[in-house]
Amino acid sequence: MSTISVIMPVYIGEPDSDVIITDSAIKSLRSTTDIKFELVIAEVEGERFKPMADVHIRTEGLGKIQRDLNQAIEASSGDYVVVTGNDIIVRRGLKLPDGSRMGWLEALVQPFLLFKDCGLTSLSAREGGGTLIGPGQPMALIVESIY
Repeated sequence: MSTISVIMPVYIGEPDSDVIITDSAIKSLRSTTDIKFELVIAEVEGERFKPMADVHIRTEGLGKIQRDLNQAIEASSGDYVVVTGNDIIVRRGLKLPDGSRMGWLEALVQPFLLFKDCGLTSLSAREGGGTLIGPGQPMALIVESIY
């Protein structure tokens, strides 16, 4: 059985809103999948979210996200690594005909099970809430892609 590490870089710039959003993002990760994973938090100049992490790395100096991600990857133990943001709120997912659910992590793992040569899967979103389909008409959109 493969293991998964989810990496979340965290910087709290606006303490009130950023703490609430980050807390919500972590809780959504933990409560919307049946797949067990290791949560690795790389927190810039803080330890506020250490109790919520399986692995916590305190990094110094803003603006060095590549360094923070590399440190988190080195500290992770998963066979697969997922990178998310501290402002990404995931949902439980779709109910399938067999009664199971296809959540965010299940959707990311599925291509590796289907395609032996799969090297990368990604959840992506467009800033502003979706793709514009008309004059100022936003629409939430999920697109399956193979790169």
